[in-house]
Amino acid sequence: MSNIRKVVVLSLLTAVSVIIFVLEAQIPSFIPIPGVKLGLSNVVSLSVLLLFGFWDSSAVILIRCFLGSLLSGHLSALPYSLTGGFLALIVMWSLHKIIKENQIFILSAIGAIFHNVGQICMACIITDTPGLVMYLPILLISGIVTGLFTGFTVQFFQPKLKKAMKINPVSR
Repeated sequence: MSNIRKVVVLSLLTAVSVIIFVLEAQIPSFIPIPGVKLGLSNVVSLSVLLLFGFWDSSAVILIRCFLGSLLSGHLSALPYSLTGGFLALIVMWSLHKIIKENQIFILSAIGAIFHNVGQICMACIITDTPGLVMYLPILLISGIVTGLFTGFTVQFFQPKLKKAMKINPVSR
């Protein structure tokens, strides 16, 4: 894939990720628990990780978090989004070579777990309230469920994305 084509594809995927992030921020949660959401923009982040690699996925996450927080009016959520997003990315990148292609949903669920851990750690630091860790089990359960959904979505669309973009994914 040429550099120009790669930049265009990554730009489009980043834009899709930002749009999903902003739209999801406007939808009331289907569960009345603060912080619980589907995290559909993570479909794009995980897809970019699997197709292009760590650094390109990092760029997508960074841009999505900044623009998404700015456009949705939730700038105070930026440190939580960044911490959770990058912790999840590092863990998923570390594991993606040992998890089989037909088990992307497992990789996504693990990423969701670490996303929540990162967010709770950041909340404890920012608020100087270590007791927030007690909220972690609720977030972990919801994270596993939403992570599985995200992972199954990526697993379903990954072959179609590869074919549509006519690219070879990063080596597994």
